[in-house]
Amino acid sequence: MDLDSAQISLIGHRQDNQDRAEVLFGDDSQLAIVADGMGGHARGDLAAETAVASLINSFRALRQNPLPSDEFFKRAISAAHEDVLALGAGMRPEIRPGTIIVSALINGNELRWAHIGDSRAYLLRDERVIARTQDQSMVGSLLAAGEITQAQALIHPERHMVQYCLGVDEETPPIPISDAIKLKKGDIVLLCTDGLWSQLGEAYIMEKLSNADDLQTALQILAEDAVRGGYPQSDNVTAVALRVVD
Repeated sequence: MDLDSAQISLIGHRQDNQDRAEVLFGDDSQLAIVADGMGGHARGDLAAETAVASLINSFRALRQNPLPSDEFFKRAISAAHEDVLALGAGMRPEIRPGTIIVSALINGNELRWAHIGDSRAYLLRDERVIARTQDQSMVGSLLAAGEITQAQALIHPERHMVQYCLGVDEETPPIPISDAIKLKKGDIVLLCTDGLWSQLGEAYIMEKLSNADDLQTALQILAEDAVRGGYPQSDNVTAVALRVVD
């Protein structure tokens, strides 16, 4: 399957950028990763780097040990959690860094994704969002249950509090893994941190990406709009997009 790819990461109005992103291409598979280091914990940047590196290693190991996509994510994200814990345990004084993560794996023309926290994955098709992750947060749970609206979720006082992350707690967090989705020509997979989606409506994101001649330019516009929307306290803004060409 032929794919266009693009990625961007802007610091926003923060002192440093704790987000990390990566796209890898294998023989007949692709892996995209976005990690959002948790600013409320020490060295969120290293936690994000460690988690991304761990998933990269797991993806490369697929060549020697092929696995179904769901089993890959169970093992890879559990390993990333252990690696982030080990990172903190190996520092002096010991710390408990944490990171949010979302990843998409394409095998042939089949897509699955997995996430921990509130970074999101979207699948855009025919100018519509046909699937996306559900945030692992109290606000995400309220929204899924229909107890609050999208508009209320955006201004909820606890909208930035996540229920789970990689690292911090010893217990491996629950890992939501999507059902397999067959991709079609023109489909766009978007992974992004809350620095992007919390500032821009889904309709606007969909419009910019669906009508984009160039994915990189579209991501640049979206990221810069998100930074402006969050002024003067905008978060780091990071996104990866993949578009099925053929």
